[in-house]
Amino acid sequence: MIARDISWCYGKKTVLENVSLAAEEGECVGIAGLNGSGKSTLLGILSGILKPQGGSLSCFGHDMFSERKLFSKLIGYVPQENPLLSDLSVSDNLRLWSGTKPDADTELIASLELGPLLNRRAGKLSGGEKRRVVIACALLGGQKILIMDEPTSALDIKQREIIHRYIGGFTARKGVVIMTTHDIMEMEMCDRLYYLSSHRLIESDTDTIVQQLRKETYNHESD
Repeated sequence: MIARDISWCYGKKTVLENVSLAAEEGECVGIAGLNGSGKSTLLGILSGILKPQGGSLSCFGHDMFSERKLFSKLIGYVPQENPLLSDLSVSDNLRLWSGTKPDADTELIASLELGPLLNRRAGKLSGGEKRRVVIACALLGGQKILIMDEPTSALDIKQREIIHRYIGGFTARKGVVIMTTHDIMEMEMCDRLYYLSSHRLIESDTDTIVQQLRKETYNHESD
């Protein structure tokens, strides 16, 4: 995936200005930044939910903004909020959101440890279990790019480990992961890191980003 000069405004407010990033096959790419910096907006554009006012996006040689039908075929998106329908079983949610049966990818179901959960109601699952189901919903169609908005926020250690292990396996199979995160462990998992601030995206490293987050958080709280 290559994004170039992505710009997005909300009314007269500039959210993203000439943002560019790259993610190659087998890479995990992290995006950090303060809450409200535009990270979720950027993921919405990369996943095809939002259309930018400017810029280009290519995936596997395709111009995604010209071939928008390819977004759902190539890219799976995991939002911060839980989209599952609580009264439906896990299996039915998988069918609903992916358009295919859970047994279409038994390796995916096994890797996310969802087998024992398939007949349970989604509303009865823990936060981490729900997040794993949402990841499966995003990828059951065979998508090669996984975009996640803070994938393990507020989850316990066990649930985080399952998801982190899955991310490692997905990239090892040449999949692409792009995720927003504030978590140092997740930053260190990434092959490439970006920091979003003042509408711009800058490639950086974990130590620099952590220092910048602390600085901007302090300045924000002092205002």
